[in-house]
Amino acid sequence: MNLDQSNSCRDAELLDLIRMGDSAAFREIYEKHWSVLLNMSYKRLDRIEIAEEVVQDIFVNLFLRRAELEVRTSLEAYLKTALKYKIFDVFRSMASHARCVDALVQQQHLTSLHLKAI
Repeated sequence: MNLDQSNSCRDAELLDLIRMGDSAAFREIYEKHWSVLLNMSYKRLDRIEIAEEVVQDIFVNLFLRRAELEVRTSLEAYLKTALKYKIFDVFRSMASHARCVDALVQQQHLTSLHLKAI
């Protein structure tokens, strides 16, 4: 068995333990995958605070959904896919926020022009 297969087997064992509420197993997964996910997140978001929050959300969701969790691939692939979709959510949220700010600035600008005209 090569190293990747060994890691996948260990991750599968840890997932089984997590489903039973084993906090040590959860901590092991967290410590094993945190830095890789954080690096990937930071490379895409370029803001450490947001990158940390995204990765933290992934692990919170993993813990909250532990009983019904079905990982059909490797745990690493599952976590990286979850990260990808969380980052998409952040980009969508940032774009929405930017549109709201632009609309408020435009509204403020029009209000000030209207007041000057009076």
